[in-house]
Amino acid sequence: MEWLDEQEENIARYLELESVSVKDEPAIMWCLAPYVSIWTLAPDADRDRIWIVSGDLPTDYIIDADISDARTAASAFAKRWVDVSECMIQGQSHPTIQIGHMNDPNKRRELGELLRRRASILSKWATDDSIWEEEP
Repeated sequence: MEWLDEQEENIARYLELESVSVKDEPAIMWCLAPYVSIWTLAPDADRDRIWIVSGDLPTDYIIDADISDARTAASAFAKRWVDVSECMIQGQSHPTIQIGHMNDPNKRRELGELLRRRASILSKWATDDSIWEEEP
């Protein structure tokens, strides 16, 4: 699927920009094209599993040994984005996570609202049994 190929390329660029070194290609774990795809990278001996989300939402990654599947990863991304969006909506930067590169508090609020909406959608999808029945 062309869309998944585009997402894989997007992920490779993103991880490089984030200075996340990887040895293997990411594996697609779940997608709802053309909205969201969730990928994983097997852990190195000294690192936990990496989960990556990409699509019509921010590309992001989480390194977490406790996330065992794509559905749990979707929920984790949604929770994380709610936390980040709350700071952004208040015109502040999150203390540890940066989404966007905006110094303008008004633009940060606007992006925060968008992020909160994406988090809400991702959270709803994470709880919707009907979309988790098929693998990509």
